Amino acid sequence: MPIRDQKGKSTAWIPLVMTLVLAIGFMTGLKTAKQSDGRLLSISPNKSNASFKVDEVLGFISQRYVDSVDVDAIAEVAIRMIVDSLDPHSHYLDAASVAEYESKMEGRYVGIGIEFRMLRDTLVITDVLPESPAAKADIFRGDKIILVDNDTISGVQMQADRIYQLMKGEKGSIVNVSLLRCKDFISSIPITRGTVHTKSVPTAVTIDDETIAVSIEQFNSNTSREFLDLLEPYHEAGQLKNLVLDLRGNPGGYLQEAVKILNQFFNKKGELLVFTEGLNSKRIEYKTKGKPYLKIEELFVLIDENSASASEIIAGAIQDLDRGAVIGRRSFGKGLVQEQYELSHGGNLRLTIAKYYTPSGRLIQRELGSRMDYDGEFLARAHSGEWTAAADIPRPDSTVYFSSEGDALYGSRGIVPDVFVSIDTQLMADNAYEMFVLKEELGLDLFHSISCSENSFEEIERQLLGLDWRNWIRSFTSFDNFGRLQSVPAHYSTIFSRDIVGIIHRYMDGKSAKYAFDLMSDPFIAEVKNSLVTSPTTQKQLTKVD
Repeated sequence: MPIRDQKGKSTAWIPLVMTLVLAIGFMTGLKTAKQSDGRLLSISPNKSNASFKVDEVLGFISQRYVDSVDVDAIAEVAIRMIVDSLDPHSHYLDAASVAEYESKMEGRYVGIGIEFRMLRDTLVITDVLPESPAAKADIFRGDKIILVDNDTISGVQMQADRIYQLMKGEKGSIVNVSLLRCKDFISSIPITRGTVHTKSVPTAVTIDDETIAVSIEQFNSNTSREFLDLLEPYHEAGQLKNLVLDLRGNPGGYLQEAVKILNQFFNKKGELLVFTEGLNSKRIEYKTKGKPYLKIEELFVLIDENSASASEIIAGAIQDLDRGAVIGRRSFGKGLVQEQYELSHGGNLRLTIAKYYTPSGRLIQRELGSRMDYDGEFLARAHSGEWTAAADIPRPDSTVYFSSEGDALYGSRGIVPDVFVSIDTQLMADNAYEMFVLKEELGLDLFHSISCSENSFEEIERQLLGLDWRNWIRSFTSFDNFGRLQSVPAHYSTIFSRDIVGIIHRYMDGKSAKYAFDLMSDPFIAEVKNSLVTSPTTQKQLTKVD
């Protein structure tokens, strides 16, 4: 039974818009006895009182515990608990996690280069990265992997993390996959694992003759270079007058990369973009260099509740300095700076050392409070109604800050947009997850009807965008899926069928093609177009949240 809040709203949709961080606690009980010699261990007390306490406890466990125990493992758990008690963004990483994190932030990893989704308990490849080992082995989107080496992974309800483990391995090692393509079973395709390169700035889309939208998925060490490389052809062709910077769902990353991108939007040298400061960290200011390569006139920044950290640095600076319009919903609210420290045993400490502030002095970090309250704030936001009504966005900090042109701004709990866009209300329905899965399954069925049966994509797209698409789709899917279609609400029918078309685009031409198709009916882009009718400044004043 779906869980409902006190207002009767269902919360079954929550997995689609958030990931809860579960804190796992543990307690160890020890029983000690007084010994005649007065000392059980030889531990020097000439350390700080805190470190002596930890060493003493571990020493007792190592030398007196009833069973054999891995003291190093216990120490790892203790370190994690100590660091996790500080704030939600400070973390201890073991050596393996350090390597994985660094690879991610460098835009590379060792593997075969596929993305997948489990549909009908079968692993379906949704994307194959360019130049990856999987691409070189002629693996394609829409293939269904049945075996990895000798392990059956489809039809056995295998967990995704277990599948990832089977795919992973040393660079140069070989993994054999057996797959189903259309109706053909292809046995034991060898794939040599290698370095896979990922893009943090995957695509740019033309909105009109003068406006380009570019999506940034995270801020890794290559982001600013990828950003300029992707936009350079439009710049050289004179097509880049206006820019839409899509930071929806962007969790952040390197602050320096965000600052480099911000520098492309300001001609004046020496303007403050962001500053950081902490109890044991002096104030550090990041300012404009006054030498942008790009010549952007109108700028729009798209954010939502999953835009965090470096994304908020960009949105905050653009808003404070009145450089453009921020469109969307209140951002995540993460204004803490982490620094990484290598530990002697190979681990890594990501420690919060400072807070960052927008040019006007706003702190974007939301209240930490208890870990449970912090992790549960998305649920609180949904209950508050702020995802569907701008008037319900809270302002816990009453301090008023001002933009360079005198607009009133408020700090704490993220960036409040200039132009509000409501969330898709279907995401808040009881059957939101079921609708998501059904769209994916129907999209796969229709893609296979094109790739395996040579049906026309143009005709399928035309029919899906027509009024009678439900009845038309009967011959392309299972009886069960057709029955499930009857649960699609009438008011959601047009959006549902368009989403299926987008999924087919993804299978045929990759995620960039889906992104380009989705933008054509995107309410965020509709607000951009409305703003361009006059000027972003005028539109900002008309729609600003009071």
